[in-house]
Amino acid sequence: MSKIQKKQHANGKHLTDSLMRFPVHTVYGGADRFRSNTTEKFGQIAGETLKTYAANPDVFAEIFGLSPDLAADIYRKTAEKLRTEPIEDFRIDFEDGFGYRTEREEDEAAVNAARELSEALKLRQMSPFCGIRVRPFSRHTIARAKRTIDLFVKTLMVKGNALPGHFVITLPKIRSVAEVRSLTGYLSNIEKRFRLKEGAIGIELMAETPETIFDRDGKVAIGKFITATRGRCRSVHFGAYDYTSLLGISAADQDIRHPACIFARNLLQAALAASSIRLVDSVTIQMPIPIHRSERLNKKQKQENVSAIHSAWRRHFNNVKQSMREGFFQSWDLHPNQLPARYAAVYDYFLGNTGEQSARLRSFLSAAATASVTNNVFDDAASAEGTLNFFRIGISCGAFSPSEINHMLGCEAADLFLDFPRLVTRIKV
Repeated sequence: MSKIQKKQHANGKHLTDSLMRFPVHTVYGGADRFRSNTTEKFGQIAGETLKTYAANPDVFAEIFGLSPDLAADIYRKTAEKLRTEPIEDFRIDFEDGFGYRTEREEDEAAVNAARELSEALKLRQMSPFCGIRVRPFSRHTIARAKRTIDLFVKTLMVKGNALPGHFVITLPKIRSVAEVRSLTGYLSNIEKRFRLKEGAIGIELMAETPETIFDRDGKVAIGKFITATRGRCRSVHFGAYDYTSLLGISAADQDIRHPACIFARNLLQAALAASSIRLVDSVTIQMPIPIHRSERLNKKQKQENVSAIHSAWRRHFNNVKQSMREGFFQSWDLHPNQLPARYAAVYDYFLGNTGEQSARLRSFLSAAATASVTNNVFDDAASAEGTLNFFRIGISCGAFSPSEINHMLGCEAADLFLDFPRLVTRIKV
């Protein structure tokens, strides 16, 4: 068992190894740079950046505007997360993060990345969720995308004789339902070849073209694409920058908070509200990277580095918090230095709402699944499910420890992953 896995087990995170778990982010990284220790390396880099640019809770609180009452807990939990589970979901990228390569280069990258993933799984140091993003299934790149999937899965099966749990193929730049059907059929054939269970390989759809939002008749389109996955769709990732570019919005105005992006996300959210498919928000492209990298910096250069890191952190923090307020509890990261701001935002959101949400959940459960009113908010079965999800996600990402859940709710953390009738019998109200 690796150091990361031992720490996860000691912290009770093994309780959340269920299908109910929701990752709070997806890290995209180029396939050519993926190694078996990538997760641990990300955590080490992020941890060093945290120590260098936010050495204590007071600095952390000043950067993000945290409540003084929560700053120490948020800082502690963020530092611990970077040590124990810095990445929850990793996407080995053969598309934008990989760039244009020769056929031979991509073949080699597909085989090497699969070998590295197999080693990471053997050492138990891979993120709980993972997958690969391939090139589009459009006319010019479909053959290349299929070959990459084939080489990757074949190598993985030979090395480990099994797929990792929650494994997905991410399909980008979708223009037609036929592309999704083609991927679905291809994965079915792959599963038959390697004697995998039907549906073992999930699909993630990237909504980053106008065609995935509305069809030519002006009807909401995303449902057709999901239907074409035949039950394989795990999530829909919104790609703000490709989407706004295709709408003709200039680079200077491209941002995940552009009104066009807000509209698209709201539409996707409404269209998928009744499903179990996760919605994943886009990325902050301002990277928390020092401007000056020489070993000998003057005072001004050091301060400019601090300002650059803090500014990028603050922007990412605000974007993550806004996404969560809008109901998108998962979004992208691209660089290890984004992780401190990611978890600061996530933990600030959960810890800041704990009192209200715990009161609502206890009220609901004490009424044994009958409606109740708490602080003028009407709780019914649907809102109670949402409150449960609040705690499930918080437990999964490390915002709440098992002992904190027991103190707040009088039940075990694992109990919150049960269905309602069984949960009612467990909780102490």
